[in-house]
Amino acid sequence: MTKNKEKMIVKLEELMLRSYLVSTDEITNERWEVVKENWNES
Repeated sequence: MTKNKEKMIVKLEELMLRSYLVSTDEITNERWEVVKENWNES
């Protein structure tokens, strides 16, 4: 897999995760930043 394709997949996963979290209405932008950081580290 090329780097660009990997990046796109990660972006897609992030978007899906974010949509899911936003749709559950249990998250604020602040918390999203924290989640995103943790997500990127794992």
